[in-house]
Amino acid sequence: MGASVHRSIKVKYKAKALYNSNSIVPFLIEAKLLGGLILKSLGTQILLDLENCNSDILDDMEFIKATLKKAATVAGATVIGETFHKFQPVGVTGVVSIAESHICIHTWPEYSYASVDIFSCGDEFNLDMASRIIEEGLQSSDSFSKVLERGLRQGQTDGGKDK
Repeated sequence: MGASVHRSIKVKYKAKALYNSNSIVPFLIEAKLLGGLILKSLGTQILLDLENCNSDILDDMEFIKATLKKAATVAGATVIGETFHKFQPVGVTGVVSIAESHICIHTWPEYSYASVDIFSCGDEFNLDMASRIIEEGLQSSDSFSKVLERGLRQGQTDGGKDK
């Protein structure tokens, strides 16, 4: 296969942690302007489309499971659970639950394609590293990703009790 191609759309804004002077616990993430709305970020999500993957790997549930768990642990997450299913005649779906949130996958070996969702609300988990490990493990030669900040809209930072 040729060189790998990765295209990315960044829908992410650099955030800085705020600290409460009455506590050593950091606030969530600084509220930021996102498309006209103020967003208090609670986490970051990467939606990853992997094309031109090795179709044999995409149909190997044990390999997929090991790859997602490796991506989680090497990138700094704490694995707390997993569930996977092998479809007939082909394909795999699965979730690795991490203390920071989750890594999900659904494969289409017949199209040499996998869809991956990586979400984290933790600061120590390296989402980019996890993405690269999965992309390389599935031998994707062409990938596309969207990075999203997830969180609360203005006025929703108090549990929905607007003032």
